Amino acid sequence: MKQVPPEKIRFSQGGQVMRAEYFFETGKKEEFFTKAATWIDSMRNETSLADGRCLKHDLSETEQHELMEYVMEQLLPEIKLVAKFKKKRTYLDEYKAEELEAILTMKVFEEFHKFNNVEYLANKQKQYTISAFIEHKAREAMRDMLIQERGLPVNVIRNLKLINDIVQAIAEEEEIRNDE
Repeated sequence: MKQVPPEKIRFSQGGQVMRAEYFFETGKKEEFFTKAATWIDSMRNETSLADGRCLKHDLSETEQHELMEYVMEQLLPEIKLVAKFKKKRTYLDEYKAEELEAILTMKVFEEFHKFNNVEYLANKQKQYTISAFIEHKAREAMRDMLIQERGLPVNVIRNLKLINDIVQAIAEEEEIRNDE
């Protein structure tokens, strides 16, 4: 393992030593998360970064764990924001909202290495925002939560959502409140 020059070392909030290249810079959110996704991919799947390094081999287990934790700390406010909006849009109670947030957090971190990774994108030229990525995972988390809760297959859940959307559209058109 390579020695890290002192100018490349900074302390994170918990007092741990981390390389400066891995720190979040305010105002560069999308760039940071895109880079962070490549770091996670490199640690999980032993892929090479643009500079040819593989973090699975270059970082110690402790450094890998700390970097993953740091990235997750940066993702949590974004996840909480999407979960909050999902709660308002779907009228979830507090318990269900917490359950959705927990499922969403797991889903995002399990698949975060795919964020803006050309190997996983249908449109190789397009770059997505982190909120769009998390919103997509929120839809999957909501579906998974309903499947767990009701024990129904995915196609039935999709049909129920379609019916619910149609009922809401008709209610808006006829100016009927949702609680009637």
